[in-house]
Amino acid sequence: MPANLQIFIRTILTASGFCAGLVGSPAMGEEDARLGEVYQKEILPIFVNYCYDCHGDGSAKGDLELDRYATIAEMVADRDQWQKIRDHIDFRLMPPPDEFAPEEEERAKLVGWIDAAVFPVDAENPDPGHVTLRRLNRIEYQNTINDLLGIKVDITDSLPMDDSGYGFDNIGDVLTLSPLHMERYLDAAQSALDLAVDLSAPKFPELIIKGRELKGAGYEDGDDVMMATSGESSLGVRLPASGNYRFKVIAGADHGGDEAAKMELKLDDSILQTWEVNNDSRPGKEFSIEAGVEGGKDLKVAISFLNDFYDEAAPDGKRDRNLLVERIVIEGPLDGPRMPKPEPHLAIYGRRDATWSDEAYLNAVMKRFTERAFRRPLLKGELERYQYFLKSAHAQGENVDYAVRQALAAVLVSPAFLFREEPAIGGNQGGRELIT
Repeated sequence: MPANLQIFIRTILTASGFCAGLVGSPAMGEEDARLGEVYQKEILPIFVNYCYDCHGDGSAKGDLELDRYATIAEMVADRDQWQKIRDHIDFRLMPPPDEFAPEEEERAKLVGWIDAAVFPVDAENPDPGHVTLRRLNRIEYQNTINDLLGIKVDITDSLPMDDSGYGFDNIGDVLTLSPLHMERYLDAAQSALDLAVDLSAPKFPELIIKGRELKGAGYEDGDDVMMATSGESSLGVRLPASGNYRFKVIAGADHGGDEAAKMELKLDDSILQTWEVNNDSRPGKEFSIEAGVEGGKDLKVAISFLNDFYDEAAPDGKRDRNLLVERIVIEGPLDGPRMPKPEPHLAIYGRRDATWSDEAYLNAVMKRFTERAFRRPLLKGELERYQYFLKSAHAQGENVDYAVRQALAAVLVSPAFLFREEPAIGGNQGGRELIT
C-alpha cells in the first residue's frame, strides 16, 4: 500500500475514534468542539505523519502512545505527559535528527494547539502556578538591614555564601536556609543593632583628643603619643560653655626603675592633677578629675611626663620608663543638658507618649518597625507575640528599651523578614488583596 494512502487511512481511523469521543459528549463546550475539529483536520495528520511510527498504531516507545488519548479531557488529565510532548516538539528533540521531521510551521501549529487545548487559561479559574518563597540573599539582607536601621554596615563577610543557579544568586529554588544561616543571620542582626541602638544612659557632650594630636614631647604611635623623655605635650581647645567638666586621660606606661611613671594634667598654667601610672602601656587605664572651666575662650590642655628613666644595665622590665597617652576626653558641662540618642536609635524608638504603658510603647515601636521589615501590614496576633520580650526583660530587671532591642533582633531573623512573601491570587494578606 502506498505510504500516502497508509497515512490517510490511519488518519481517518484515528480521527473517527477521537471525534466520536469528543462529539459524543453533550457537556462539551463550544471551544472544545472547535479544538476537536482543528485536531481532526490539522493536528492529527501531523502526529500520524511524524510520530505514529514510534508512538501510535501499537508502538509505544518511551511508554508513550499518542492514540490512547480519545478526548481532550483525557489529555488534560495527563498534563505532565503532554508538557513533555509539547517541550520535545518545541525544543526540536522529537522526532530524532535521523527521522523525517515536521516543518517549522507544523511545529508551531502543534505547540499552539496543545497550549490552547491542554493548557488553556481559564479566566474564571486562573491558575498562575506557584511562586517559590524566596530568601533574601546576602547583599539584599545587608541593604535591607541598612535601610531599616538607618546605618551603614558591611555584614556580608559574616554570612555564608549563597548558592547560585544559572549564574544568579537570587533564584528562590536555590536559596536554601540552613541552621548555619540562622546562626549567622542572628549574629549579623545583633552586630547591626549594636550600631543602631544605644541602651546606655544619656551622655554629656564629649570632646575627644587623640594622643597623636598632642604637640610637643613624644612621637606618634598609631593614634597614641609615646613620651619617651620627660616633657610636655599639649593642644589648644575651646569649650562651648562655662561649668564643671570631667577630664579623662587614658594612658599606660612602660615600667623602669623603682617607681611608677608620673603624669600631670594641666589646663593653661593650672595643674589639675598628678597621677602615678602603674598599669602597662596597653590597654590604657582611665584617670579622671573634675574641674570648673570658663567656656568660650581658648584654653591649652597639656600632659606632662615628669620622671623619665633609662638604665641599660637594669634587668628586663626595669630598664626603660615611658608614658603612653591614648586620648584625652573632656566631658561636659556636667551641669548642662545631655546629648540626644543617635539618629538611628531615635528613628526606631520614636517619641514615647507620657500616658503610654510599657506594653503600649513596645506595641507602637514594634508595629512601626515590623510592618516595614515584613513589607506588609501585620497579621492578626503577630504584634502581640513581642510582648514576651517585655515580660522577659521585666523578669531580668531590665526596662522596655531593652525589651524592644531583643524584639528587633527577633524580627530580623523572622521568616517573614528573611523571605519575600507573595500573596496568593485573590488572597487577602493583612488588608492587601492581589488584583486578579
